[in-house]
Amino acid sequence: MHEIDLARSPANLTDCDREKIHMPGAILPHGAMLVIDCAAMTVLQVAGDTQGLLDQSRQSLLGMSVDAIFNPAPAERLRQLCASDGLSKPRHLLDPLLRVVAERPIDASIHRVGDLLVIEFEAADIADPYASDPLSAVQEMVEGFAAAPSIADLCQMAADRVRRIAGYDRVMVYRFMADGSGWVIA
Repeated sequence: MHEIDLARSPANLTDCDREKIHMPGAILPHGAMLVIDCAAMTVLQVAGDTQGLLDQSRQSLLGMSVDAIFNPAPAERLRQLCASDGLSKPRHLLDPLLRVVAERPIDASIHRVGDLLVIEFEAADIADPYASDPLSAVQEMVEGFAAAPSIADLCQMAADRVRRIAGYDRVMVYRFMADGSGWVIA
């Protein structure tokens, strides 16, 4: 068991198009991550602002049982996800399913890597109009896609809408080739 070092270097935006986006090396400073061993249901690795989000230091979380971190219902849900075969893509688990600190709403996403569950947390934005109804955000994003005159127009429309609805500074749509190379198309 060990703690992940999150030492950061200054961002170089000219290198963004070469970033291995499917294998990030760190998490954002406002988030936290737990890596759970499915066999033992204990924390193997931690990263990020666990003190601010989970009211626990990174060191104290190492080796801790999911039962000591989560309420009974979310702990059982994690066991079910460990036992399932269908967790190859990340699943977004909205608050209150993984609410850890009762007075603080937290959003989480979870995915499986071999026999490990990787749970990433960030504070839920309760002022976000889509926080309680994420389906409406998806519906708003895809509305009118069928009328796009070309694939390029569809991709640009998708990038613009994701940027607006998610509140991101930048959104890029990549086209990947079989060899892993690709380029920004919107």
